[in-house]
Amino acid sequence: MKAVVFGTSTLSLFSYPSAIIGAFRSFRTNYEFFMTTTKERFKEAETLKDQGKIEEARDVLESILADSPNHVLSHLTLARIFTQLGVHDKACSHAEQACQLEPNEPFNYTILSVTYQKAWAGTQEQRFIQLAEDAMARSRMLGG
Repeated sequence: MKAVVFGTSTLSLFSYPSAIIGAFRSFRTNYEFFMTTTKERFKEAETLKDQGKIEEARDVLESILADSPNHVLSHLTLARIFTQLGVHDKACSHAEQACQLEPNEPFNYTILSVTYQKAWAGTQEQRFIQLAEDAMARSRMLGG
């Protein structure tokens, strides 16, 4: 009898259809749980941020990214938080990551431009001026 490996399960040809359905249901349940958990954790971070608990919000957002590194809203929110904390290189890095993940989203480039502007204001490093202008030009080009 021939067997098929699916994830961590080995399936015989006779159990294949029902096992596939079961594996799909398991995947869907785990995916929905993960997404709900991410949304709930992000909401928690937003609440903490709104309450002025910036460091706690940062920690929650960083834990989200440890599990889901492509969560754009966490990157954008961390850009804002790190700006508030005066950690401009990390702020810029998170805003840049959001743009890399969603390169056709004009709003992300607007946030990137603002992040660069605030980095310039906080550091007086001239490189941030051109970066801010370039990001805003990209946002406008995309229709933002």
